[in-house]
Amino acid sequence: MLNVVVVEDDSSLLASVRQAIEAPESGMRIAGAFSRGGEAISWLQRQKPVDCALVDLGLPDRSGVEVLAELRSTHPTAVGLVFTIFDDDEHLFPALQAGAQGYLLKDSTSEVLLRSIREAAAGGAPMTPAVARKVVRRFWAPPVVQQEPLTARERELLVLLCHGASYDAAAARMQVSLSTIQAHVRSTYRKLAVSSKAEAVSAAVRLGLFVP
Repeated sequence: MLNVVVVEDDSSLLASVRQAIEAPESGMRIAGAFSRGGEAISWLQRQKPVDCALVDLGLPDRSGVEVLAELRSTHPTAVGLVFTIFDDDEHLFPALQAGAQGYLLKDSTSEVLLRSIREAAAGGAPMTPAVARKVVRRFWAPPVVQQEPLTARERELLVLLCHGASYDAAAARMQVSLSTIQAHVRSTYRKLAVSSKAEAVSAAVRLGLFVP
């Protein structure tokens, strides 16, 4: 029986997901259900048994990307499956780079959700078709050509962004002001010839500055 953790702040959706997973014929059980990312991270750090984590990205306290990264760190054999309303690059690629092995949109049916959990647990990478197309198209991107080298601080910031840190969190970690972070971001984007966080993260991976 698969042990599934669900991290979802919408109480009605959480109830629906719980009902589907706990159906007698599903072959799954809810190992933990959390509405806040911090609670899920604390639970994972206690090394509770889990086979799959179903994670929303838009949580009220912590990023779902942080939950996925913690899952990969504390439970390397478990799989992370994103379940979200977001299909934009800003959410998709950081989640995949944090360790998500599947990415579903919330308009998926219960049948698709359960099938995707089983597929991910069996080694697959289930994705909503529109999301899968975005992933394929990313490989069409041309090689990254840096206009000039990144500074040590710009590299440090880029790695933090790759790990899903917000600008505020990066400022606290680097012990600088938010305006300084924003200046570093503008400079980094210019040097990498990108225009979004997702593009910057993708460039960092292709340059070997970050290994997912």
